[in-house]
Amino acid sequence: MPIAKWICPVHREVPLDHFELTECGLTQVHPDYCAAILRDDDTREGLHVTDALGCPRKAAIQKSEPYALDPLSMNPAETGKAWHGHMEKAATEAARDHLVEVEVSGTIAGLKVTGRVDRLHPEAKAILDHKHQNDFASKYAAEGAKPAHTAQLSLYAELVEQTFGWRPAFGIVWYHWSGSGAKAMKAIRVELMSLQEALAHHPYDCEFSVAQLLGQAASGKRWQDLPLAGETITFGKKTNCDYCPVAAICKKEALGAPF
Repeated sequence: MPIAKWICPVHREVPLDHFELTECGLTQVHPDYCAAILRDDDTREGLHVTDALGCPRKAAIQKSEPYALDPLSMNPAETGKAWHGHMEKAATEAARDHLVEVEVSGTIAGLKVTGRVDRLHPEAKAILDHKHQNDFASKYAAEGAKPAHTAQLSLYAELVEQTFGWRPAFGIVWYHWSGSGAKAMKAIRVELMSLQEALAHHPYDCEFSVAQLLGQAASGKRWQDLPLAGETITFGKKTNCDYCPVAAICKKEALGAPF
């Protein structure tokens, strides 16, 4: 279900045309930025590779419950989407037709799964993924790609083989930072996991494995009956719940209060 209301810094919950029609669109939140968020609101059907790397309860709430969103909290996600769009638009016609933003699909753990690969290189048998991150994260690039990103590419590799008949031999994660404190991009080569290893991986130290998260996402259960997987997905001292736009709805159901 799409976003139902905005959270305005001045007026709290407001209609979706609030920033377009009031002076808050001049001083608080740009109306075109809000339009971009609404355009990108993820209401896709079916099971996607990314469902195995996040909280299925969150995804289920966003598809079934009207909710109010603070548009200013969406900057990291919107910046990443803008970078992907910039790269895709700049690709040559030949690359765009055959290599860039490639749709793949297949069966993983008995489930129909789809995905969208940022770029394929059939000659080198390589699969590439673009990741935009905050500038401070650039200092961790020397440690290598995040294991969850390797698991994601490994799942994509399985779907590439099922879709096109050839399997990527390795992956490249292109990390991008927008500030001037670090070089714009860094390519990190990763050795792909086997399908079994990827399914057994626990993304961001989540209590549940990739296979379990996929199963939860595909279970058809009401979101109220799904576990709070986001509480166990950690980013340093914070959890996925700290960044979740539907945390208030989720926690109210689980705890009787939004906080």
